[in-house]
Amino acid sequence: SASSLAADLQRHLRSEPVDAGPPSLLYVFSKLIRRHRLAFAAGLAVVLSLVAGVSVSTHLYFKEKAARIDADTSRALAQQESARANQETVRANDESAHAAAVNAFFTQDVLLQSTHGTLTDPNLTLRSALDRAAKPIGHRFKNLPLVEASIRYDLGSTFYFMAQYQEAAIQLEKVRQLRDEHLGLTNLVALNTRNLLAACWLMSARYEESIRLQEETLELISARSDSRDRP
Repeated sequence: SASSLAADLQRHLRSEPVDAGPPSLLYVFSKLIRRHRLAFAAGLAVVLSLVAGVSVSTHLYFKEKAARIDADTSRALAQQESARANQETVRANDESAHAAAVNAFFTQDVLLQSTHGTLTDPNLTLRSALDRAAKPIGHRFKNLPLVEASIRYDLGSTFYFMAQYQEAAIQLEKVRQLRDEHLGLTNLVALNTRNLLAACWLMSARYEESIRLQEETLELISARSDSRDRP
């Protein structure tokens, strides 16, 4: 009717739902917003402020976390590098001390025997000097097994090139034992010791022992190669 239409027009102008048709939820909600613009605007501003605050806080949190992780990583890498440098320094010092001990042995205990007090002997032979020097090695270097091994290896090599194969084998058997124990069976230095010992046994007519040791050494070399190739 005309009065109903007029009433709907008045409700429309006041942003209220009209009675001309069934109002939808969206229609009712839009009318509600129009009637309470300030309240909805204030509420929306509060919601947007909260969202912005949460976004900024989240961004700052992850940024700080990333910075903390980077700092921890850098600190860990620096500590690893420092530890590696210290290990290298210790290793270099050990090698220097090792070389000094070996040089001192051959200089003082072998080469200078003929001028040392009661050992004065102008006719002292190299073989006699080596035999004398070899006797106290085990006791003198009992706490320095790798130094002992190096000295015995040099003695064994010298005996070998003097064609004193039995004496060379005596020294090299002890070297093999020390280096296998302290360096490992597949260490290159230990493997080299085995090769020279096998040569000594061969020249001493200990053929079976020489062949067996060479076969063992080849197996160890193969095992070393396999371990290096394995990812």
